[in-house]
This record gives sequence, structure tokens and C-alpha cells, in this order.
Amino acid sequence: MHQVLQPADYVRKPWKNGGGVALDLHVEPAGAGMDAFDWRASIALVQRSGPFSHFPGVDRTIVLLEGTGMRLDSAGWHADMNLLFEPVHFPDDCTWIGHRDAVDDLTDVRIAPVGDTTVALVATIHRIAA
Repeated sequence: MHQVLQPADYVRKPWKNGGGVALDLHVEPAGAGMDAFDWRASIALVQRSGPFSHFPGVDRTIVLLEGTGMRLDSAGWHADMNLLFEPVHFPDDCTWIGHRDAVDDLTDVRIAPVGDTTVALVATIHRIAA
């Protein structure tokens, strides 16, 4: 069954690490806490550099919606999230730091499935102007 969500349906929650606030678009199972979900979709406003919350066993995909992006660094891994609407996938089995050089805020959507129980396929559709 599909459900169309409206902004009034989103749940505002502090990040697990306390460094910001996210709007939960959907959590499965409904009402699950930060350490007990099967998958989660949220929107985050990122205002400064800092560590990502750690979710062992969760692989994440984030998509830049607004702003100039950030660089993601972890031990032996690096990714640039600087193109609008381009998914960036990273495993959460280590500590990640988001580095921001810009002074503007960025907004991203985050999809977080848990381990072997859920798989997320994130794609963007680009409209070509006629």
C-alpha cells in the first residue's frame, strides 16, 4: 500500500549524535527508535562540519537537495557530495566526518536500510528541457 506524505506528517527528531535535527519522512517499523529501525528516510539540514551519527550495520545513501555539498571522510574512504540529486552511498561500519567549506546550509535526503534485512535503491530522474 502506498501513502502520500505531507510535510505535516514528518517527525522532527534530533540527530543521534545531537549535532543537528532531521525530519523523519518514514521509519519502518512505524515509531521505531534510532537503534531499532529496519529502514529510515529523512531530510537533514547540515549547517557545519562534524561527525555523522553512527548506526552499526546500516549502509546509507544521501542525496544533496540544496546547498554546495560536503566531503565525506573515513579511514581509507572518501566521497564528495557536491552534485545536486546524485546519490552517494557509504557503509556505516566506521566513523564518518562531513567536511563543509561553504558558508551556506545544505539540505539532503538520507535513506538508511539495515544490513541484510532491507535493500535501498535510490535513483534520481533528471528532466531534460526541450
